[in-house]
Amino acid sequence: MDVKNAFLNDDLHEEVYMILPPSVVHQPGEVQAIFLLSLYVDDMIITSDDCVGIEYLKLELSRCFAMKNLEALRYFLGIEVACPSKGYLLYQSKFIGELFESTHFINNRIVDTPLETNARYSPSDGLHLSNPNLYHTIVGSLVYLTVIHLDIVHVVHVVSQFITAPTTVHWVVVLHILRYLQGTQFQSLLFPSISSLELR
Repeated sequence: MDVKNAFLNDDLHEEVYMILPPSVVHQPGEVQAIFLLSLYVDDMIITSDDCVGIEYLKLELSRCFAMKNLEALRYFLGIEVACPSKGYLLYQSKFIGELFESTHFINNRIVDTPLETNARYSPSDGLHLSNPNLYHTIVGSLVYLTVIHLDIVHVVHVVSQFITAPTTVHWVVVLHILRYLQGTQFQSLLFPSISSLELR
């Protein structure tokens, strides 16, 4: 659900003092939500898998606020979500494709690892890039990709260390990461619906 907030639509040029409005859900005879797993409304327990209760709660909140039902989560901030019966799949293949497109990256040589084995880099390696803007853009996108692509966390940390003065050697490492992502673009994280929450 998306709640429309008028105060986000204009700049304020004066001091404004506010107090929190009373909780709509917390009325007499109701118990306020204590845990994320369930919500208590009108002596009715609403759990995350209670479709009727969730629809009831949405209806009640819509009576009090201007709200829009965004339906099931599919895409949010560059993260794609699929909900098969076995759990939740999170992936960023669209974001990676947009990164390739915006940076005009075309390379058919896919590599198997995000970083060459035993590679060590320092600020003095290579020549400084005359225009580091593309380096900054790509590394910034790579940082966001680490949300799902845990396999590039280390190498993105490495190239991020040289963001203030990247060199030609550091640029080659960034290109290596992009070539690796070409081969792993459609990999995803699975959060199984029945498990001990072990990440796979």
